[in-house]
Amino acid sequence: MKSMLFKFLNSKFDYFILLVNELFTKSFSFILFWFLGINLLNNELSEFLIEMPFIFLFSLVLSFGLSTFFLDQKKSSADTFRKQISFALGLVLIINLIIISALCICFFLNFISFNSLIVFLVAVSLNINTILSEYFFVLKKYRTMALTSIVPKLLFFAGLFFLENYYSINKNFVYLTIILTHIVSSIHIFFNINIKFNINYIINYFQFSWILTLQHFLAYLAYVSFRYFINISDDSGYLIEFSILQTYMGVFALLIAVANRFLIHDLYESLIANSVNKVVSFKFSFFNKLFLLMSFLYLNIVIYYSSAKLDIGVTLTLFIGIFFIMIASLFNFISQYYKSIIIFDKKFAFILYVNLFSSFITLILSYLSLISKINVLYAFSIVIVNLILFLFYRSKVDLSFFNKLIPSNFIYKMILLLLAFLLLEYYVYTFNFFIIPINILILFFFILDLINFLLKKKLLSSKF
Repeated sequence: MKSMLFKFLNSKFDYFILLVNELFTKSFSFILFWFLGINLLNNELSEFLIEMPFIFLFSLVLSFGLSTFFLDQKKSSADTFRKQISFALGLVLIINLIIISALCICFFLNFISFNSLIVFLVAVSLNINTILSEYFFVLKKYRTMALTSIVPKLLFFAGLFFLENYYSINKNFVYLTIILTHIVSSIHIFFNINIKFNINYIINYFQFSWILTLQHFLAYLAYVSFRYFINISDDSGYLIEFSILQTYMGVFALLIAVANRFLIHDLYESLIANSVNKVVSFKFSFFNKLFLLMSFLYLNIVIYYSSAKLDIGVTLTLFIGIFFIMIASLFNFISQYYKSIIIFDKKFAFILYVNLFSSFITLILSYLSLISKINVLYAFSIVIVNLILFLFYRSKVDLSFFNKLIPSNFIYKMILLLLAFLLLEYYVYTFNFFIIPINILILFFFILDLINFLLKKKLLSSKF
């Protein structure tokens, strides 16, 4: 009896650690932007807001589909599973170290600037720490995973506070501190890799992951195209505004990341069994409800930075841009589940074709945004691209199965709720109508709705 109780409490604590880890690590960029928004000069902050999306997107490219490969190996025997994930971890680490060497050579030969070198090294350091954390996640070593991913962030902020009090903070010091703390905190990766592999292992790995890698690279190129067309339009004010709109999409990325952590194993098990139990259905419903709360946070963070920090002002154009980003994030939120099912079925060629098509559409829409001189069209382009991905992914899944996880009318209801919410917030901010009290009331309503949902399911203290 005692052993069963200990096992139950231990599993609950592990899930709590997993939640804390996801909330802290995925909110890292928000805390960072908030802190640097206070301490950096406006020109350095503007550069930072433009460069950080590059860093986060390129770090995904450098992972070479490793996290998906890890999950796919769960279908193997225990011994093969351990060998395959340690081999893949070692392979991706070696590739990243080769990239670091190549970048340093390019810098010494004056092919790239010091700033470009630092930006790429930040992406590599973040990626190495991330892939090691993913390694411990798939092994369900949640405590080791939390230490691996949280410690470098704590050391980083400690370093920033030291610089703030005893020296000064500038963008390059921030980047160097990120590199140092994440590399030092990931040094134990060398104790978890297997470098005894041959060319056949490498070929087999990239036969699995090359399309997934290309997908991240296409996303990276899509962002580059947006930045390129905004830059040549010489509209630096909107470049900053668009960067804020896109950068703080990370609020929704936080929700997607946490949902994935808690749902991915359940989704795979449901797909294997071809059935969905009530607890799994409840988990999906819970994270669906959190989307509205994340939308509230996104809107208020964007408005704060736009008006209070960068003096852009609260305009109808900004609110329309916010609405478009919310809708795009909603499509992305649902598409992640579609995509997981497609990956489970190993329909990688389909994913490649869809991403190639969406990237082509991105380039066209970016150019149309430039020549039309309609700033909000950039945000609308993100909606179109995510809608295309949503519709194509939806066409390849068994909807009779999927609707047991997420009701078919969820997305329509959410769009109407977001529209009503945006209209209310636009009136409140435009006429300066009790901004703080009304937003507190809205937040209270969202939280009360979540509590009511949990109480109705009677799962506050049991199954979840």
